[in-house]
Amino acid sequence: MTRTAIDGRRRMPPAHSSEEGREPVVTDKINWIQWLRAIAAIEVILWHSDLVTKHFSPALIGSTAYSRFGGFGVELFFIISGYIICLTAKKYQSGALFMMNRIVRLLPAYWFFTLLVFLAVWIEPAWRQHSLSYSSDVILKSLLFFPQQDVPVLALGWSLEHEMIFYLIVALALVVAGAFTFTRQIVVALLLTALGVAGFMLGTGLGQRFWDYHVMSPYMVAFAFGWIFRLADTSAPSRKTLLYLIPMATLLTLASVPIDPSEQPLLERIALAAVLFVAAGSLGAVLERGNIVNRFMARIGDASYSIYLSHWFCLSVIGKVLGRIAPPAEFDVVSRAGAVMVAILFGLAFFDRVERPVDVFLKRALRLGRRPGSSIALPGAAAKLRPIVSDPGIIR
Repeated sequence: MTRTAIDGRRRMPPAHSSEEGREPVVTDKINWIQWLRAIAAIEVILWHSDLVTKHFSPALIGSTAYSRFGGFGVELFFIISGYIICLTAKKYQSGALFMMNRIVRLLPAYWFFTLLVFLAVWIEPAWRQHSLSYSSDVILKSLLFFPQQDVPVLALGWSLEHEMIFYLIVALALVVAGAFTFTRQIVVALLLTALGVAGFMLGTGLGQRFWDYHVMSPYMVAFAFGWIFRLADTSAPSRKTLLYLIPMATLLTLASVPIDPSEQPLLERIALAAVLFVAAGSLGAVLERGNIVNRFMARIGDASYSIYLSHWFCLSVIGKVLGRIAPPAEFDVVSRAGAVMVAILFGLAFFDRVERPVDVFLKRALRLGRRPGSSIALPGAAAKLRPIVSDPGIIR
């Protein structure tokens, strides 16, 4: 991977060449990671785009060969999370501060769209998920990312339940270790890998118990891969090779041992996401260039959490409108493409107007931050290139 990946920072030229003598600005954003976030968000939207066309077109992505890999954007998000958290966790003063920072980061937007589900069902009870219970127990667990056997009120929140378990493991490691030396980071990587392998052996799916779906979860393999990739980027070539052998050996082992056939697509999705992650890292020099395409993908990457949480609503609304209009089936591809763009633009607007301002306000109000000097913002005119975000944490 590129030197920017090893540094964990990205250098961008000043926005105006007239500012002579200014050194390149350093920011904690890594643009090839932003590309991956954008790709993950767009893939998830495409995978769910049957919501747009199901009322007038018989063509369903879920019934094609792609269904085996459909939704791999979530696994890609998990690998990105592993990488970024490995990069940033050691900069927090305590496990409690790290955990509080992540909760404050994720909770406001998640609560907003969870409440939007309640509003939608209140407007039209028929829109309620047929299997969803609105008991006080389910509501409380849903609002707190607490693992549960069924999907949360905001169905997309199932992935955030796994995120929170990963964060909790990292926070506990910070409490126990005190500081993340390389050896201790390796221990975390091996623990995550072991939990993920155990998850593949036990099987996944709704209805599983807490320990064998959320803690001993196959998704932990994805977090582990991202964590290991980050360690590899900061290591000498000989050590880097050995680190890359861990994901390879894990995939080969899981491919050769008997696991439930229903788990095979998940393993393939994680493998695909890992290959894409490594490929993007090797193209870092290209993806870091200050051109309009890279800046646009960086914007999508910044807003990927907002896009992820909001896209289901956008697609559903568009699908219901098209269902009433009843266009010809040939309108399928055009409608999907248009809906993807609408979902992206809505997510960008929500990020700029709601998510980012709320995040900045809460972290300032609660004085949540990393160690002094651990993050360098993008000052002056160069800030106009893209939004300043203080925390490069997962999905954003």
